[in-house]
Amino acid sequence: MMVRKFKLSLITVVCLVFGEVAFAGNSNFQIAPPPIAYPYFEEGKTDWKIEPMLMNIESSQADLSLVGGGLNFIGRQAFSEYLAIDMQGSISALSGQMAGIAPMYYSTSFYPRVDGKSDVSMGSMSISFNIEAQLIKEDAGSLIVFFGPNLGLTNMNLTTPYSLVRISDGAVTSGYTDQMQILSSTVGAQFGMQGSLSFGKGLSISPFFMISSTSGTATITDDPNTSDTSESEYTVDIPESTTTSFGMDIIMDEISIGTILQSIATADDNSDVNIIMFRFGYHF
Repeated sequence: MMVRKFKLSLITVVCLVFGEVAFAGNSNFQIAPPPIAYPYFEEGKTDWKIEPMLMNIESSQADLSLVGGGLNFIGRQAFSEYLAIDMQGSISALSGQMAGIAPMYYSTSFYPRVDGKSDVSMGSMSISFNIEAQLIKEDAGSLIVFFGPNLGLTNMNLTTPYSLVRISDGAVTSGYTDQMQILSSTVGAQFGMQGSLSFGKGLSISPFFMISSTSGTATITDDPNTSDTSESEYTVDIPESTTTSFGMDIIMDEISIGTILQSIATADDNSDVNIIMFRFGYHF
């Protein structure tokens, strides 16, 4: 049981969807560009936006370092100067390393000893829908409030080198590799706002803020790859959790360059997960 608790506390730091994934009630983060196509809309107009993304995630608590990228696609239909609906879809992938995680190995004669970091690879997809209300639309700037549901799916794989230590005399047998897979699905809702300030000649800045609430389930499969221990699988609930994100776009005509900075502190030890994401978007 101690091994399981230790493992879940570390997985909490990295189990994410680049839409939305939270793992554990108070330790979570999300990566999400603002799910609207542009900081203003016009009656009857359809807007589209494509955004390639580059991401970096670090955590000193879990000795975590992940890099990767993805693609975000957004569509919007405006019914009037004040009301619109939109849909956002994202796919993304990350890879890197984190502090080694002991396998789910149970024996009365041996215990596992982690011999190095865990290699991490993961992919995710997400989709969200929003109702948008345009509160301000002037030549100098605009303000849109949006809210709606979101769905997310993440598949994460961890590979960890370890040894078995014999309890009776401390003899060590090395060369084992643990393989773990975590498949997570979440559902939730989001609320946010995005504005813009125009500086003329097609240049504007567009800050945004979003609050997202998610919950779901995660199925964890672990294979210690030994002859005396079989593969184990169990499902855990992902309790409801709330995350905030913020960022800013720099818009030049139909091209936007955005950066998201996040620092999410865990409730139990005040340690941080730091996220930096760069986005390059084209609006048409």
